[in-house]
Order: sequence, then structure tokens, then C-alpha cells
Amino acid sequence: MSKRKAQDDDNLSGSETEDESTTTTMKKNKPLDQDEYDRQNQSIIDLLSHTNITELKEEDYQDWFNNIAYQLQNNVILYINEIPHLMIELEFYFKGYKHNDLFAHCDVMQLEKASWYFHRTNGTFRGGSFKGLDITFGCGDDVYGGILIRSLKRVDSQSTIVDGPSLCVDHILKLTKQADIKTFVATAGRSVFESKNPLLYLKMLSDVDSSAQSSLPKPGRIEDMFGSGRVGLTFKRYKPTMEYFIAQNYRFLRYPDKVKKGKHYMVLSDGLQGKGPVEIKNRVGSTVASIEKILKQITTGSKKTRANIKDYKTDLNNDAVCQLLALCAKLTKERLNGTESSDANGDDGDDQDENDNQDDQDQTEDEDQE
Repeated sequence: MSKRKAQDDDNLSGSETEDESTTTTMKKNKPLDQDEYDRQNQSIIDLLSHTNITELKEEDYQDWFNNIAYQLQNNVILYINEIPHLMIELEFYFKGYKHNDLFAHCDVMQLEKASWYFHRTNGTFRGGSFKGLDITFGCGDDVYGGILIRSLKRVDSQSTIVDGPSLCVDHILKLTKQADIKTFVATAGRSVFESKNPLLYLKMLSDVDSSAQSSLPKPGRIEDMFGSGRVGLTFKRYKPTMEYFIAQNYRFLRYPDKVKKGKHYMVLSDGLQGKGPVEIKNRVGSTVASIEKILKQITTGSKKTRANIKDYKTDLNNDAVCQLLALCAKLTKERLNGTESSDANGDDGDDQDENDNQDDQDQTEDEDQE
């Protein structure tokens, strides 16, 4: 997928949070009657749902995630204490039906749809640089779904990008003047709806007051969305079938050249599609030298076999990550084409408790730098 060109009035750089005193160019949304709130709430629920989800094949989920990401990044505004933001980087995690993504946290909160899930371990909110926030899109009955917000940008034309999931949570707590996640949830709750949570809610662009519409960005084109592998996933606690999900393009970026973290995943995605160094540079903003280095790792990884998975069950540098994802992309393609070797399920993996998969998804803020 090609990148969405930044609008002329966007001046995006860095990864610092904004001071809450900065004035926004938008007016507050006017209070509505309950029927209108219900209609708007249903619009968000519909966006996060699929009318025929039980019939989807594993390979169909990519298109479904593409469609949700497009809507969230182009047609939905995230209001933080009435200050409008764009969700410019998202990652999808879904385990259920025919999509057995073992990298999903599978927290009970992810069984819900249209609620906020602040990342937890054993029922305790994560702190420090391991914080994260999902929009839930689960379906109950052992079907878990979470959309991780990795980067935010205020609608203000001069705003910077808040780059990284933990920094996004810090930004939310700062703007809402809440001391910590526990305090925020006790004060505001976990609903993503304006009628139930005025501190943090989602609103369709079409439902924003007409007087404020002019300050919002125009929607991009769905074919211009950029996808890459999700950041920070590893095989340190490998389980069979993880190889079919670790390289999937379930990370979506509206401004890939402006997001600094996880650049090697972006380059890898384009490289696996056969794009050359100059084209990749123009799309993601990396140097030609770093791109060529990653392309060499793709070649190395593509020559590996399933037997080599055991070599990657440890902490990996960026070169090894690129090799592993190239290998897994090859294995996934072979599986879909029915050409995978007969020992496809030969590795039983390691012992894993119900919370181990959370450690792979939640990386510290500096672990995914290029």
C-alpha cells in the first residue's frame, strides 16, 4: 500500500506531547438529545463490526482490518478533553473464529466492543513505558479484539506527533488532568462514546458540528494507506502458528514518513513487495543506506526454512527481526498457496501462561527505534 501524502498545512515532526494550554482551532461539540447520541454510538459500533464475521477465512481479516483502519484514521476524530486528534498509527490484534492470533492479549476487556482497554497484566494496569490503550472490537464468547493506538496527532496544524503507545497514554492523562490510569478509569469509565465519557471519546467526522468541520483534515484514499508488520513482537515464547501472524501487515500508518519508531518494519513491508531503495525512501523517509541493509536481511531471511525458527527464539536486533519476518512471510505465503512442507507444525513451542503473550506486544518506548 502506498503512503498518504501529508497535507500542505501539516507541520509534523518529533515525538513530544503538547501542553494542554495550547488552544485548539475547533469549537466544542454541542450537547445532543439521547436519540442522536444513540445514533452516533451505533455508527461507531457498526464501524468496529462485521456482518458476516463467522464466515471470514483467516486471509480475509487483512481486508477487514484495512477497512476499519481507514475509517478510524480518516473519518473518526478522537476527542481528548474536547481537543480533537487524529489516530495516525494503529495496530490490530484479534483472536477468535478462524483468526488465531496468539499475539493478542486476550484480556477479558477485549471481549467487549467499543470500549477502552488500558493494557493490564494479571488485572493490574501497566505502568512506566509499558502502558498502552486499545479500542476494543471483540465479540464475546472467547473472541478477543483490540486496536492499539500507537501514534496521535492533534488537529492543530502546528502540532507534533505523539509517537509510541506509552507516550499516547501519557498524553491522554496529561490533557485530561488525571494522575494515572486507575484514576482516569474511576473518573471517566471505559466507554468510547461521548454521551458516557466526555473526557475521551470517538466521533464520526460526519457527526462533528458543522461549524467545526472546516478545521478538520479531508479524508485520504483507502488505497493510499500504509501497512506494515506490528512493532516489537517476538518468538521468545513461541507457540505454533505464531509464524503466520508475526509478519502480517496489521499496523496502519497515515503518515509513515513522519512516524519515527519502527521504521525497519515499514521498510521491510515495502521490500517484501519488491519496491526499491529510492521508492521506499520517498515513502517512509529512511536513508538509502539503511534501506539497502534491510533489503539484504530480507534476502537472507527468505532463504531460511521452518527449521530456522528455533534460531530466533530470543532477543533480536533489527537485522534479525527483518530476517525472521521475511522467513515468516514466506511460510505464510506457502501455507496459503498449499505448498508448505509436511513438517509445518513440527515445532511444539515453549510453555506459556495466559499472560505471556502480553510481554511480546508491550515493548518499551526505545526498543523499536531504527
